[in-house]
Amino acid sequence: MLLYLIFKSPSPTLREMRMYLLNTLFLQILATCTASAAQCRIVPNKNSVSFLCSGPCMYINDKVCFHVFNVYQASSIGCATSLILAFYYRYRILINIHKLKSTKILHFIICYGVPISYMLIQQFTPSDSEKVNLEIRKLHPDYNFDNYTIIGFSDVYTFPSIIITGFMLFGVYITPMIAFFYRRKILRILSSADARVVRIEQSKSIILGLTIQTVLPAICYIPVMSFYTYVTYFNGSSIFLEYILSPLGLIYTMADPILTMYFVLPYRRTVIRLLMSKSKPSVTFQSEMSTNVPVFTRRYN
Repeated sequence: MLLYLIFKSPSPTLREMRMYLLNTLFLQILATCTASAAQCRIVPNKNSVSFLCSGPCMYINDKVCFHVFNVYQASSIGCATSLILAFYYRYRILINIHKLKSTKILHFIICYGVPISYMLIQQFTPSDSEKVNLEIRKLHPDYNFDNYTIIGFSDVYTFPSIIITGFMLFGVYITPMIAFFYRRKILRILSSADARVVRIEQSKSIILGLTIQTVLPAICYIPVMSFYTYVTYFNGSSIFLEYILSPLGLIYTMADPILTMYFVLPYRRTVIRLLMSKSKPSVTFQSEMSTNVPVFTRRYN
């Protein structure tokens, strides 16, 4: 549904944001698919960190599960990066900075460069499956491993492992701060501007949607990342958290497209007309803006 709305919207503002919306949606779909295929939970060890995978990948082999889980982590980082870049791009539009085409290219290089760098560093992270298996079975003899594939990193104190943890910490804790920084700047422009083309109401609605899209992954991933750090470096343990944290990542990727359809006004109105229509006529968008790029002028006292 969201894919249809993105391509069919005639709104000029949304056309400017289309590539960002599509990029975020693609990364969310990738994260959802890989998380569903892996379905891993964190188990603490002394020198390693283990993940017990119960998803469909376990019927292939542990290497497939390991790579699927790594793609899930990388795509989650990509989602966070994509939202930050969407905020920044929206800010550049409002202050009427030109050369946005080259900015888009740079943004997409950054958006995919960060998760790709993460995956490349993972290749240098020790992941001896035999060592991980031996340690988890020794430290957790009461666990039933029959229905799981065991993957993980065999030495969490190496330099690549610490960099990997740093990537995840940055994505979870720092990106919401950056998002709120640009949100504040954008709302300041909107509140002190004369809208010559586009309605301020719609722009504020989009910013509110982006804000919630940024807060939601923080709510979902901060407990996961905090527990991961606690398990990895402080040898903590909690059976409840092991089971409850895995579905939290899926909550974000499944809820985010719904938030987009609700907070982007043309999308919301189209969905409402579609749901309210009994005879199912052809659904069209109600364009609320002219065909010009939105421009704001500031008022100075």
